[in-house]
Order: sequence, then C-alpha cells, then structure tokens
Amino acid sequence: MRKSKFWYGIAAAMCLLVGQAGWETQAHSGHSTEVQETTKKYRAGVMQVISWNAAYFFDVLKGVAVYDAEEAQKRADNLNALAAMPWEAFAERPSQDYIGHSSPAIWENPEDFQAKISAFTDAASHLASVAGSGEGAAKAAAAQLGGACKECHDDYTKE
Repeated sequence: MRKSKFWYGIAAAMCLLVGQAGWETQAHSGHSTEVQETTKKYRAGVMQVISWNAAYFFDVLKGVAVYDAEEAQKRADNLNALAAMPWEAFAERPSQDYIGHSSPAIWENPEDFQAKISAFTDAASHLASVAGSGEGAAKAAAAQLGGACKECHDDYTKE
C-alpha cells in the first residue's frame, strides 16, 4: 500500500510538472487567448498613455496650448519613461483576433519596425533633454517626436 501511494504521488507530481511546463510554454509563446488578450490591452494602454502625454506638445505646436517649461518637462519625462515600454508586447505575432490596431506588417518587417522604435525612443530622449529649456527647443524636439510617431503609424497601424 505504501509503495503504490508513493508511485501515485510521483505520477501526480509528474502530471503537474508536465502540465505546468506546457502552460508556461503556451503562455510565454503568446498562444493562449488569455495572454494574447492581455498583451493586446497592454499595447493599447501604453500607447494611449504615450498619446496623452504627447498631445500636450502637439497642442503647443498647433498653438492650441501655451508652452510651460514645467509642464513640458513633466510630459517629456513621462514620454521618455514610457518610450521603451510597449515594444515587448510586439515580440510575437498574435493570432488575427488579438492584433488590435497593429498591422501584420510589424511581424513581416521586424528590422524596419525596430528602426522606427529606435527613432521614437531617441526622439523621446531628446525631447526630455530639452523640453524645459525653452519653447523653441521643445517645439523642435516635439516635431521630431511627432515625425517618428507618424512614420511608424503610417506603416504599422491599421486604419
């Protein structure tokens, strides 16, 4: 009786380990629907927060908002911190139901997508370095950031 309990215990442990390993592989490879849905929401959420912070600069460029060095620096620091965040959620191509506003071209042209990511993160870093130093420098850096956003969105966002 004791030996059979031991082997049943070993068998149960092995089933749990195999099941756990299978779930982790599925979850980390982006194939489970729950992980894909969470990833899609993460991408959209980070992009929305980036957009919210960038909107201040775009309003200043359009003359809708007045430049304020303190506000500009706060928004630029936020953008610089956020600039690296969304990209991990683009690592693996999701199934069609979980692509969201992303174009499948992201996963078809990874080198170009990475170049656009670099342009954006460089522009966000530059903006953070000059945003509070004066309206002219902030506007020029904000225009560079806007250009990086537009280049990527033109190629890699579905309408």
